[in-house]
Amino acid sequence: MESPAQGRPNRETGLPPGVEVGPLGKRFVAFLINMSVPVVVSVALLFLLPTMTGALQMTVAIIGSAVIVGWIILVWYLLAARAASPGLQAMKLQLVGFLDGRPIGGGRVFVRGLVFWALYITGIGLLIMLIVELRHPRKQGWHDLATTAVMIKQRVLAPPAQPARAAVPAQQGPPAQVNRPPP
Repeated sequence: MESPAQGRPNRETGLPPGVEVGPLGKRFVAFLINMSVPVVVSVALLFLLPTMTGALQMTVAIIGSAVIVGWIILVWYLLAARAASPGLQAMKLQLVGFLDGRPIGGGRVFVRGLVFWALYITGIGLLIMLIVELRHPRKQGWHDLATTAVMIKQRVLAPPAQPARAAVPAQQGPPAQVNRPPP
């Protein structure tokens, strides 16, 4: 039997040597950390807004909403560009593309979030997805499978793919002089 340390992918997960699947418990704690800011701000608004009136109430509501939206955009950006939101960083996890080991980009983070929240609000979809995650060798839920993403333990990210360059012939000697008539 071949060992993953010999440079071959792990047969069970298909991940390269040294890359480990992120545990579900840490993923859950990371989710709670990521959701803490919107939840705390929402609860604060729920208690504060009824005690205010007029312009102050409107101002606090707008500021609170801006904080929540700003946090969501920050988490989206960090997942898209750096493969780790604040919660994932705290739990030493990363969200990367299964095929390339790189951050998955903004579009895939958005689709992943849509699938997750669609399953979350149905309740039963979230429960079925959890069962699928527990049985999957890479602990991928439907939101991960839809975007070809995998949650792994933190590591150095794979280098970006180098674009193919057109072959440029090497010049032999100095560049040719163009003879132009004098003005």
